[in-house]
Amino acid sequence: IAYVESEVVIMPNKIIAFPFSEITNNQTINPTDLFEVENILEFQEICGKIKDEKGVVDFVMYMKNKDILKNHNYSITESTRNGKTVYRTYVNDPTKKSGRRQIESTTRENLDKKIIIHYNLSAKPKGHNFEEVYKDWLFEYKESEVSGATVQRINSDYIRFYMSDEISKKNVEDLTTIYCKNFLNKQIKKHGLTRKALNNMKTILNNVIWYSIEKKYITENPLRDMKIQSTFIQPEKKKADEEEVFNYEEIELVQKALLEDIENEKDTAAYAILLSFQLGVRVGELITLKWSDIDENSVHIQRMVRTYRKVDRETLKPIGKQIYEVLPNTKTPAGNRSIFLTNKARSYLDEIKRLNKERGFSNEFIFYQENGNRMNRQRVNTVLYSYCDKVNITKKSSHKIRKTFISNLIENGFNPEVITKMVGHEDYQTTLKSYCRSLKQRKQLENELNECCL
Repeated sequence: IAYVESEVVIMPNKIIAFPFSEITNNQTINPTDLFEVENILEFQEICGKIKDEKGVVDFVMYMKNKDILKNHNYSITESTRNGKTVYRTYVNDPTKKSGRRQIESTTRENLDKKIIIHYNLSAKPKGHNFEEVYKDWLFEYKESEVSGATVQRINSDYIRFYMSDEISKKNVEDLTTIYCKNFLNKQIKKHGLTRKALNNMKTILNNVIWYSIEKKYITENPLRDMKIQSTFIQPEKKKADEEEVFNYEEIELVQKALLEDIENEKDTAAYAILLSFQLGVRVGELITLKWSDIDENSVHIQRMVRTYRKVDRETLKPIGKQIYEVLPNTKTPAGNRSIFLTNKARSYLDEIKRLNKERGFSNEFIFYQENGNRMNRQRVNTVLYSYCDKVNITKKSSHKIRKTFISNLIENGFNPEVITKMVGHEDYQTTLKSYCRSLKQRKQLENELNECCL
């Protein structure tokens, strides 16, 4: 026959403790804890003590502590030291080489308390480690929404700003507003971050916090209403035109050198550079061009290549070879466009077709490497850098050719709407903000300024 009082069901030799919720006669009860009663005397004693909710709490704690001591897996020894009795035992400790550590007390009661405290602390939830939550967000959540290249870029920021910092070892439950603010200020000072760079690296912290809220690890956002006004934030520095575009003299030098050596080149990377000066396309768009994209007067830009390496979840390091993924779309919807082919561009395409045929390359893509593989960004830039060295000018990447092309259109007074459509931008402000540079040398600009001054 079961004896019921408060929310504890007591039966001979068994006691079952339930959560503090209302129990009705018709309710099916699932026990949460099961405790054994050793004898009828203990059974009668417990029945007499449980009078109210506090009695239930005390009872549950008593029985749990009793189970801890009963299941303690190290022996307890008794010895004498300086005339006093000392009780000793071991508890598990993964931080020790042996995997355990010794505890002692002068009374058995106090030793029992130490054992109970150790097991209660060990049984507490460990929380959710920041780096593990970051991995879950990156691989189980973010990877399904963005490209492998974006995952690699985000992870590069994590390695740079978070991985070696103590925040990576901290539990998300322990992140406070003050702690997060101090972390961000430390990174600003350490890396000399601009406001833009700060916002980019803070994206990881923001998303780990929101992911933790979605997973119900935490309920409050410690970043809410937090403002960073560090005096160490660096101003945005705009690079000099000499670093961002080829001036008119450099364009002539590079193109002349390429044309002089073009027949000696073992692939069509040199022609890719020359064609880039005529089209102003992104290099990822250029190297995925197919002959089917070309008609008599224009080229249809409709795909791009994405380059990345996979990230190992355990180490967060890049693994494997570079992946070159051809996408059936451009960077933005505006990127899907047709561009007029200049006379020079058509001439270069004719030469490329001839060389590809002579070398036995496929007739699908326009640009191939010596080994017959499709051209990649790295090969184009390697050839461009070598010719920059050859004509003794500052090394500039293939993307600087795009900036040069756009700046030249602006400098020659082309209609802004025409420019925006030709280069695949969403709006003209993007074009002006990032691509408007002077192609004239400083001396030429000074002379023109002197002439036009009133």
